Order: sequence, then C-alpha cells, then structure tokens
Amino acid sequence: MSARSEHIAFDLGPYDGLGPRSRRETVDANDPAMFSERVEMLERTGRRLGRLLGELDDIDADIERLDRILFMPELDEELRHRLLGEIDIAVSTYNLLRDAAAGMYRQLVLQREDCGFREHEVLRRLYPVPDVHQLGEPDDFAQLVPTTE
Repeated sequence: MSARSEHIAFDLGPYDGLGPRSRRETVDANDPAMFSERVEMLERTGRRLGRLLGELDDIDADIERLDRILFMPELDEELRHRLLGEIDIAVSTYNLLRDAAAGMYRQLVLQREDCGFREHEVLRRLYPVPDVHQLGEPDDFAQLVPTTE
C-alpha cells in the first residue's frame, strides 16, 4: 500500500514585480512536521473557543442573577434603574463575546476542513455556541414601573 502524498507549493522571497515568481518550494502536506503544526493550530483555536464559551457562561449567570434581583419587591427605584443599566451592559458584552465565539467556531471548522475533516457534529457538541441574548422589551418591564393609584 502506498500513501499518496499531497504537495503544496509555496512562493519564496519577496516579489519584485518584474515577472512571475520563479522560486518555488514544494512541501509534503503529509509531512509529520506539517501534521504537528496543524494539530497545534486546532488545539490553540479549540482552547481559545473553550475559554470564550466559559466567559459566556459566567456572563449569562451574572445576567440571571441581576435579573432575579431586579424583580425583588423591596428594591428602590434608583437601584432598579442602575440594575437595568448593568443588565444592558452585561447583555451587550455577552453578545459581543458570543459573536467572537461564533467567528472562532467558524475558524475551527475551516481549520478542520483544511485537515480533511468533513463532519463537525462533534464540534457542535463540544463547543455549543449559544444564541444571542435579547434585551427585554419595554413592555416586559411594565411591572417594574410604579403606578400612582
């Protein structure tokens, strides 16, 4: 059985603009050093994505905690207003990090495909990128506004 080698050509040196690049080097894509580099790249991206998802979990827990406090009946209006601002900031931060995690997930999929992987179900289970957090609609907070009766 012979293993089929895949070769990738790389241009070497700066391009002087005077014609086609003539110096080329061929690298065996199945070379152990290339394989090792690809594995390290996948590991780094997976670790970064895992850290981002962990941060998202932490922020989500903070949002839930602030939301529970927000509906405590003994809360005064000034504190309630400050909590709403903190929730807005936390949700915005969450959504920015969520977008970064979605981008990193796509990057990991592309890196895996470059290594020959075509199925990514294991990634969906290992790195579940959550949905975007929605800010509450004004009607959702109608019960928070004191009524004058």
